[in-house]
Amino acid sequence: MGLRRHQVENLIRRGPNFYWRARIPVGFRAAGKNTRLSLSLRLSDRKIASVVARRLNALLVEIELLPGARMATREQLAKIFALESEALRAEIDNLDRGAKRLGSLRDPEQRD
Repeated sequence: MGLRRHQVENLIRRGPNFYWRARIPVGFRAAGKNTRLSLSLRLSDRKIASVVARRLNALLVEIELLPGARMATREQLAKIFALESEALRAEIDNLDRGAKRLGSLRDPEQRD
């Protein structure tokens, strides 16, 4: 099954919220076989959820390349990704707040 044009890998919508559900790579023996990580992003906006999911996908690839990370358990990996997701959400919220305070180029008053 191929990805649609705007579909992000491992990003799933359940009800109003988005989840990141990724398969743990085979090299992680301590995590077990055929296990998946499922993490609620606690986001309902598709654009923000796709940014967070892409970053988590990149982090998964980075962790997979580290030789010492192969001994990580499923719980340890889940905690790493939960902390990263929380940090990304906080960063996006801060950027949003800053944009609202300073205005944007879309606002006609700011363009003048």
